[in-house]
Amino acid sequence: MRSLLWFTLGFGAACGLCAYGRHQLILLLPLAVLLLSLLAGEKKTRKFLISALGIAFGLIWFSRFESKVLAPVYAMDGTTQSVTIRCNTFPEETDYGFRTEGTLRINDRNYTVLCYLKPGTEVSPGVLLSGPFKFRATAPGASADSPYYQGEKIFLLAYPEGKLTMTQGEGSWRDNVALLRQKILMTLEDTLPADAARFSKGLMLGDATDLGYETKTDLTVSGIRHIVAVSGLHVSILFSMMSHFSFRSRFLFAVILFPTLLVFAALTGFTPSVSRACIMSGLMLFPKPLKREYDGPCSLSFAALLLLLHNPLAITSGSFQLSFSSVAGIYLFSTRLYGWLWVQLYKKLPAAAVRYLATSVSITLGATVLTVPLSALQFGTVSLAAVVTNLLVLWVVSIIFYGLIALCLVSGTFPAATVMLSKVLTVLIRYVLTVAKNVADFPLAAVYTCSPYIAAWLIFVCCLLILYLVTTSRKADLLLSAMTVSLCIALLASWAEPRMDEMRFTVL
Repeated sequence: MRSLLWFTLGFGAACGLCAYGRHQLILLLPLAVLLLSLLAGEKKTRKFLISALGIAFGLIWFSRFESKVLAPVYAMDGTTQSVTIRCNTFPEETDYGFRTEGTLRINDRNYTVLCYLKPGTEVSPGVLLSGPFKFRATAPGASADSPYYQGEKIFLLAYPEGKLTMTQGEGSWRDNVALLRQKILMTLEDTLPADAARFSKGLMLGDATDLGYETKTDLTVSGIRHIVAVSGLHVSILFSMMSHFSFRSRFLFAVILFPTLLVFAALTGFTPSVSRACIMSGLMLFPKPLKREYDGPCSLSFAALLLLLHNPLAITSGSFQLSFSSVAGIYLFSTRLYGWLWVQLYKKLPAAAVRYLATSVSITLGATVLTVPLSALQFGTVSLAAVVTNLLVLWVVSIIFYGLIALCLVSGTFPAATVMLSKVLTVLIRYVLTVAKNVADFPLAAVYTCSPYIAAWLIFVCCLLILYLVTTSRKADLLLSAMTVSLCIALLASWAEPRMDEMRFTVL
């Protein structure tokens, strides 16, 4: 089964090569995959051939995807055409009006379009918008090239150029999903205070549009921004909740779990991170009836392969990259970190405390190891306080998530229970926000890649990780020590350089 891992690595490298082909450094990606396959223990030739096969198949698949799916998109880039777009979601407010996701049929193929509407345009799911639209393509190299939209498989942006005609179209399952999502959002807004409602919408559905700049900054610097961007954490909470409701019956668990995961993925827009987590959670139910053991790396590879077959440009999505790299980091590092922490703590603390600390710290560090370079590239920030913040708040995030589901179920039916739940949830949410703010205000809670010394430290850490993975004698304590000492040196250099330059000044 590990053959799937090497095939998927090659396939993903080919997709990345095609998506980022205009950048010369990306040419090293397939070579790096082939080199890793040669360095990966026994049966090197077989892994090399499987990776090479994955690269070849990926190049063919992307070429087909470009000719069949992207070619009509490039043809519409910059043009104005009279078309009919079916609205699939309720409008979302922007700085200049509203936007809504819709479906446009081109050459017998449905495309998801992000339609920007003028103020005062009232639409709802199922409404057909007919009239002239100007289109901008988001595909690689197009006028509105955007990895975010490419990852969501939104390849066209539409702007009305004249009067639009609105008619009611036929019903669809998408309309029911949009109505349910809107009802949940309205319930949260009506039953919780404004600050708690804004946070709860992000936690439950990934809708962080109403979160203020200060709150987003606090969450990012403190290292817990992922809790308001729906990801594998939320799916794991749902998975745990469904396991309790199934009374340890595998059949009942499957009957409850699959529809729940499908509805949740639809409510959150089938983002790459949620789709990955749902696929892997679903695969956990199959090994036992088939008398096989669950293999995490193979499940991760299978999920990546499915998403890339559906949309090869998902490789450019930050959500895809962070989600898969965090789980890969957990598989590569967390087990060894857990064992090392257990040895260090088991004589000093009670067993329950050691188990909680070792599990939380090892998983957080493992998930962070491979996401640090990506976060540095995408956001220019690396949180140093993430482990502490996660220890302080993750235990309460699960309680809040369960409470929000209960609040949506009892709202409008049991007023007394709604009021009580609202008060409890408000206290817990404000606890999370307070922790994030206090940690973010602490000196050196995060470092920023605008400093060349921090950038050099990140490159050094990446080299250390590669050495850690390819060598046989792996020592977690040596790795952590080298990373910590080098970080201290980088921080000291960043602090000292401005003080040694007499001609430097800072403007705020």
